[in-house]
Amino acid sequence: MGNRVYNRSGFVPSLPGSNPNLLGICRDCQSMQFGGGLVDGSSCQVCGRAEVGILDAREPKGFFTDFIPEDYRGVFEWAPRSTVPTLAWDGGAEYTSRIANCGVSAFSGEIFSVNDNDNEGGFDFQQARFEGRREWREGYAVSPGPGRDHRISVHGDPHKIALLSRRKTDVLVTGLDSWPEGIFADPLDPVGRAAWYSFAFFMRTAASAMMDVDTLEFNAGFRPTRDTNSRVVGQAFLSDTLQNGAGYCWWLGQPENFSALLHEGDVGQPESSAELWINSPHGEECDTSCNRCLRDFYNLSYHGLLDWRLAIDMTRLALNSRAVVDLEARWTPYVNPWQSLCSEENSPVSIMLENLGFTRATEFAGLQAYRHDPLSRVSIVRYPLWTDDHPVYRKAKAEAQRTFRNCVVDAVNPFEIIRHPASVLAAM
Repeated sequence: MGNRVYNRSGFVPSLPGSNPNLLGICRDCQSMQFGGGLVDGSSCQVCGRAEVGILDAREPKGFFTDFIPEDYRGVFEWAPRSTVPTLAWDGGAEYTSRIANCGVSAFSGEIFSVNDNDNEGGFDFQQARFEGRREWREGYAVSPGPGRDHRISVHGDPHKIALLSRRKTDVLVTGLDSWPEGIFADPLDPVGRAAWYSFAFFMRTAASAMMDVDTLEFNAGFRPTRDTNSRVVGQAFLSDTLQNGAGYCWWLGQPENFSALLHEGDVGQPESSAELWINSPHGEECDTSCNRCLRDFYNLSYHGLLDWRLAIDMTRLALNSRAVVDLEARWTPYVNPWQSLCSEENSPVSIMLENLGFTRATEFAGLQAYRHDPLSRVSIVRYPLWTDDHPVYRKAKAEAQRTFRNCVVDAVNPFEIIRHPASVLAAM
């Protein structure tokens, strides 16, 4: 007979024993940390800005139902509450190769998903009983609560357990080596995270086209980490969906293949993904993302973050650290697609701001400015990834402050105006 691995319950590690490897999720930067040494009240090892939520997360060996059959009504209403597939933080951004303006690594790693009961820390599992008599020594269940008769009941001490899925597979990780002055996709900021997610799902789309495989062969995601200067930076990653990997991410990690992947974001390359997206009618009709570019049914939870313009700009920066990313400069040979959102007459941004009580004031250093007289405020529309240190924005703000001495001058960007117009007023 071969060796047998014995667990006393349906979880790994077994209940009611302790869990030597707890899981921590930072509610601020969204990083995931796994392993020993995590304790309640400890600050995030990545951003250091918040306490990490510690979870007793265990892998279920299997599942069972309540044994009460129901007729199918033709509607599938269940939606998962688990986290998106995530790479745990591994100590820092180290890469095996440099390609254009990117660091790149391909390796075999673990992808984590966890269901913590909608930020409740997990579910209260107790020993399961079948029809009130038979005790399942390996079975644990959550109390069904009052209501109709149930064939499954629970008894004994509750254990707060989050459900964990760990999958070993092939992973490709990449991050940008350098940024132009005043431009940064900050992983601690919602717009920065959106840029990283958009970049990751662009790589997923481009990889599937290059390799002639379905996009479902890849998971895409983002994680925050630290660079060699201890600055919090972002990384985009792809992972093979297949358990133990299919070799796709290893292949994409080869320098010539990853370079070809990045050039799918070159609008000057005929038939590239970027060239197809910027062409009419998609380039004129898609304000954020759609099922012709980054969206599909399986990345539904990301739809509010995905933006095809940000995705291509991130790829342009990955190809060239000196790429000009703004709302006006041409994407040779095409007109900058941000113009249709911001600068053209009756553009979505101008209409939205006018509906919020703003009137177009003038231009400062080439940037559109809008004035809200009742609130004594002037808002300058700038590129989403520009920081307050960007030289053009600094110049525009200084000019606006000299012109409107009694107004507060601040910045707004099309990403937030289109998606969350109320946030423009909330920032006042």
